[in-house]
This record gives sequence, C-alpha cells and structure tokens, in this order.
Amino acid sequence: MAHDHITRFDNDLFEATADEGRRERRSARQQLEHWTRLGRETSARETVARRRIALAAREELPLSALTTEDRVAANLELDVAIRERAATTSFGRTLVKTGLTAVALDDDGVVAEFCSDCSDCPVCPDCPDGVPRRLGPGRQSESALKRTGADTPAAG
Repeated sequence: MAHDHITRFDNDLFEATADEGRRERRSARQQLEHWTRLGRETSARETVARRRIALAAREELPLSALTTEDRVAANLELDVAIRERAATTSFGRTLVKTGLTAVALDDDGVVAEFCSDCSDCPVCPDCPDGVPRRLGPGRQSESALKRTGADTPAAG
C-alpha cells in the first residue's frame, strides 16, 4: 500500500500545476504526479545527448556545441537551477555581511533597510541584531538622503 507524504511547493509552481491540470482534465495533484513521473523518466534516460546537456548546464561544454534542441533542454535546466538558487539565496544578507546596507521588501511588501552594524547606524539606531527599519512607501532612508545630498525626506 502506497503512503502519501505531505510536502510544500512554491505557490507559482502549484498555480501552474493547477492551470495545466485543468487543461488536461487532471487535478493539481494528478498533474504534479504526472510532471514528476515525466521528469523522473527524462532524468533516467542517460543518453549521450543527455550527458552533453548536463555538461553544458555545468559550463563544462559550450552551449554552441549542442544541437538546437539540446540547447533548449540545457537552457531549461539552467533556468530551473537559477530559479531554485534564487529562491533560497538571500542577497541582502550577503551584502550586509560585506558591510553594505541593503534595501528590500519585507514579508509584508514594505521597503525595509538592513545594515551591517546597527550600533552606530544613523538610519536605524533602534534595530537590534539587524532587524530592518521599515521605510514605508515613498520614503527614503537617511543614508540614501546623505548619499544624494538631499536635506529632507521625500514626501510619502
């Protein structure tokens, strides 16, 4: 007897699965299982072309050495790898570790500023341990104003 396992998927992947499932007259779960089986079978096919595509995706073979069809497959692999890496990488944390200040949207969609050392930061003296200062829509941080030479914050 097969057992179900609960897992989480990115919302965009789930929505695409549900959309394609409707077109193919499958539930979202059935569509996800279908795509998973297709991916498994495709990955299991160790052909010369498949190995060349993998080499190109790892930048060990130039894309120009592939056929047009194989370049499409290699680009798809690269696109998926980039999306997966981007979804798990915090570029702001990387910048902050180098001593730079980063500005990004927080979980609520509000612009927030992250600085490397809040102990002497004129922008967010109240943000302990790198907790971001929320700037809100249309507002510039004090450090941004100093960089641009402006005297007063932008109206917001």
